Amino acid sequence: MQLRLLFIILLPLFASAQSDIYRFKGAIDSAYFYHGELTLQPDGKISGRYKYDSQTEWITLGGLANTDGSWTIYEYGMRNGQPFQNSEFHGIPNENRVVTGTWHKLDGKSKDFSFYFKSTQNPNERSLLCTNPKFFSTDLTKYPLRTHRAYLLTSEIDEQSGSVVWFDQAYQNHFSIDFDFWNSKSTRWTAHPDETADGMCLILFKDKNTYANARLPVGGEKTFIKDGVGLGVYFNLYLERKVQVINGNGMALCSHEVELYNEGNWQHATVNVDDGVLTVYVDGIEVVRCSIPKNLTAGAGFGIGASTGAITTTQQVKNVTITRR
Repeated sequence: MQLRLLFIILLPLFASAQSDIYRFKGAIDSAYFYHGELTLQPDGKISGRYKYDSQTEWITLGGLANTDGSWTIYEYGMRNGQPFQNSEFHGIPNENRVVTGTWHKLDGKSKDFSFYFKSTQNPNERSLLCTNPKFFSTDLTKYPLRTHRAYLLTSEIDEQSGSVVWFDQAYQNHFSIDFDFWNSKSTRWTAHPDETADGMCLILFKDKNTYANARLPVGGEKTFIKDGVGLGVYFNLYLERKVQVINGNGMALCSHEVELYNEGNWQHATVNVDDGVLTVYVDGIEVVRCSIPKNLTAGAGFGIGASTGAITTTQQVKNVTITRR
């Protein structure tokens, strides 16, 4: 269960002699998105409200910043005209000033779920878990495979293979796409200097029909079709690990080396587009920022693809979300 709350801005709040308002966005189980605000009193008491992005009803919050540094925040419901504590958020900041914790119902009948609060200056942001994708793949693979909210894109068996999950989610000018990604090292090519596959690509500003009517480019192309249209964000694994943004012809717009293999652990990527500027974050750290062509302002959907060449390994993504502003 993980609560991720940008704690750095909260430090001066309790040192202040007056109340302060903390505006946030967040999610439970990477699926139920909300936004709201909390008022933090000098004595450590917390009050506020939040509502799910898909709902109009505000839900009351109340709680306390505890003496051990943790936060306990309760969600209140109404019963017989009286408020009662319905569920609990509990978290504690780590050395990076990120609060991690658990959310659960207080009836004792449900399991804990991960959640986060993240500070925001834009209360109009709305996030959505992307589901029901279209699948595109090469002839050599039966992938992608879907398990709950995860998509296995390549296997450790098929060479020169690739697949794409495509989400029909529109976007324009100001948006971000988040996903978790995971990759392995090959057990079949242990003598090779680099035992990872080619990597992944986030495909933006392209028409879905482009993929419906073409064979996927694999190997180093990482499923991006270079037809002069759209934008690709490469998460390159093979030999040179880096994040690279390319235009529709495959020309690099910007690039930066970053470690994208994490010993089989999940990593988190955020690709933010804000009025002609694209920024990529990996595990919350900015790794690339560059200008994109001015004609790229809106799209009807996006894809995430991965491929193999001669080296074959598993690559997968999960918890794909889009945030519109």
